[in-house]
Amino acid sequence: MGDLKWLTYDGVNYLEDYGAGPKLRDLYANFKFWGEDPNSKGIYLKFKNGMKPKKETAANKYKYVINCPEPSFEKYLDDMGALVLDFYSVQEGLTIGTSKIIVKLFIKRRKQPGDMAPLLELRGTFPITLTMNNDVKIGEFSIAITSSFGNKTQ
Repeated sequence: MGDLKWLTYDGVNYLEDYGAGPKLRDLYANFKFWGEDPNSKGIYLKFKNGMKPKKETAANKYKYVINCPEPSFEKYLDDMGALVLDFYSVQEGLTIGTSKIIVKLFIKRRKQPGDMAPLLELRGTFPITLTMNNDVKIGEFSIAITSSFGNKTQ
């Protein structure tokens, strides 16, 4: 996960302190992959005052094993449509924003045999819209997702 570029909800800027004392806004980004168990909590990425905690490295990294050939994974990404991220505010006690990323726009099509470049290389800045009204943009964030397929061993 990259950075929260900006987010304003109900007049509050999530990149700034608010009020007196150490009150900071806590924000979580939650996403699940298409087809994931409905009871799964997915992945939660936490921002403290709109930013990753200083202890964390440059990015939150998660690794998933892909147990299918690249053409099947490409079909999965096509079928998935959009990767949906929900932004949850602890102080508000609710999901305040949503972002939908059309993943198939980031697929490298027509890979040649032996091409070791990632099938999916999604990097960019994406809008966050108000949960109940996708016409209202309340922020932007950056994210990077890359696929890689290693050599199979027998």
